[in-house]
Amino acid sequence: MKYRRFDHTADIGVRIFGETLKSLFEHGAEALFSLISGGGSAEKSAIVTLAIAGDTLEDLFMNWMKRLLFEFNGNERLIIRAVILSLSENSLEAELWVVPFDPHIHEIQNEIKAVTYHGLIVEKRGEGWFAQVIFDV
Repeated sequence: MKYRRFDHTADIGVRIFGETLKSLFEHGAEALFSLISGGGSAEKSAIVTLAIAGDTLEDLFMNWMKRLLFEFNGNERLIIRAVILSLSENSLEAELWVVPFDPHIHEIQNEIKAVTYHGLIVEKRGEGWFAQVIFDV
């Protein structure tokens, strides 16, 4: 299981699982865009490379999720796939496969307004990694 949605008062929460820290961040992107639009096709129309930094691992994860949400809200693009190219505790570089949002093609399932720090968890658990994030809807 990559992620599991849970309800939170007036918000949506997601618990994300990854065998590696890299897969945790990739599954976080998948979870966010699945909530927004139900996911997308494997086709890619453009590739965006970005670098993200954070003071801690939790901060890095939060900045990652906020930047992904900006791709939709600010740049009007849906992310089809996110690939982490490099990752440390304080920075990452990623490649995003994006398609322009088209309301005639894409259906919005949840309008996500923001990523919140409330209930944020990023930690190693057993042999894998776990994250929890709550989205303001």
